[in-house]
Amino acid sequence: MNLIKKVVTAAVFAIPLVVAHGESAMATQLNEASVLEYVTFTAKAGTDAEKLAQVAASINNNLTNVSGFVDRYVSLQDDGIWVEVVFWKDLQSAKDGLQTFLADDRNKPFLDMVNADSVKITYSDLKH
Repeated sequence: MNLIKKVVTAAVFAIPLVVAHGESAMATQLNEASVLEYVTFTAKAGTDAEKLAQVAASINNNLTNVSGFVDRYVSLQDDGIWVEVVFWKDLQSAKDGLQTFLADDRNKPFLDMVNADSVKITYSDLKH
């Protein structure tokens, strides 16, 4: 009984962490991903977390036509670190997609809220 209570408690506290996500990818679409892009960053001083979450959620629409894009989630940790997880079909798509993302003026409102010096990006192979 204690284990069940711990699992339920953990799930309840985890739910608010996912703050930005567009149309949810179906499990079969996630199976198409072979690369995970993991980005951490802090918001610029004075940035409202809810506003950043709203703007971040709108970004998925800008990525849907980027070759190799599968899905994207953004969350906020208790320590103020934002985490962005992007699923890509392959590493080249991920790297090209990042350049496309940075060059797209529609993403400027989001990028203007991010402390650029804090951004860390890593890529890893998904092990389904």
